[in-house]
Amino acid sequence: MKLEVSLPRVFQIGAILSAFGLWLAHGHIDAGKTVLLSGSAILLFGLPHGAFDRIVTQGPLLKDVDSLRRNFWFLAFYLGIAGCTVALWLHVPALCLGAFLAISAVHFGCTDLGKGPPALRALFGALHGSAPIILIPYFHKVETTAIFDYLSNAPFAAATVDFISLSGPFWAGGAVLFLAWNLLISANRAASLELIAVATLLALMPPLPGFLLYFGGLHSPKHLTEILAELGSRSVSIQPALREAAIISTVALGGFAVAFFWVDPATLSDDAYRVLFIGLAALTLPHMTLVDGRRIQRSFSSSRTGPPNEPRSHANDR
Repeated sequence: MKLEVSLPRVFQIGAILSAFGLWLAHGHIDAGKTVLLSGSAILLFGLPHGAFDRIVTQGPLLKDVDSLRRNFWFLAFYLGIAGCTVALWLHVPALCLGAFLAISAVHFGCTDLGKGPPALRALFGALHGSAPIILIPYFHKVETTAIFDYLSNAPFAAATVDFISLSGPFWAGGAVLFLAWNLLISANRAASLELIAVATLLALMPPLPGFLLYFGGLHSPKHLTEILAELGSRSVSIQPALREAAIISTVALGGFAVAFFWVDPATLSDDAYRVLFIGLAALTLPHMTLVDGRRIQRSFSSSRTGPPNEPRSHANDR
């Protein structure tokens, strides 16, 4: 039980320390090494919560998590989406980059909607989810353009950063509205402080350490806490997922060590960096598809059946 409670905190502390360490080292180590270290840290602290996808989906998708046949279809689904993502990205990178950024914003925003009236929660989710997508390009145009160049092509990368930057003032206006509204009704002051901290740090930190802080230090721990609470309510063992998370973490640690001690960034081509970024995107897209698909399914089911403890009305069934 203690392991389940502390696991999100372990990932959170590790991601925060790594992000600030990379921030302090920014400018003192090679830019290519910063990319490799940041990518390894994102894999280490951000992706292990995706190891729980197979167990979490055993309700609607996998009724027997130990069933070989069901596990086969789960892996086929997961690897199929990842493979299709890579294939499409290589042929239509501009379209894939735009779609990936939009899907990521929705996914991040749905993880924690806070407290208060539905409209206030929706506004917080929109601001929180779009913060890394909008603020990093807005405050770090040159570095973000270089990253997007690996994911698409130079003209589109620059145009994408310029287009996203236009949303900066609108994001700021929405944030002011949320902070004022939240202050008036005192719904969730912690959410206000979090939003201010996120915006400040994303503005000050370089793009990759900033994203690592957001993804590994905020999103992943929150989502992992949500997952563990759901599994605990269903009395589902998390041991298989812990083993899978340990494998992911071991691979990421190995990559971190190789990137730091043995890899000379000057020997890597642009294609190698492109593989790193597209690979990370391809690994996260199946996770976002599953998680957000389950959220939509639950919302649709609850809208049809009503609250969990409330009997469904059959007045309209006659």
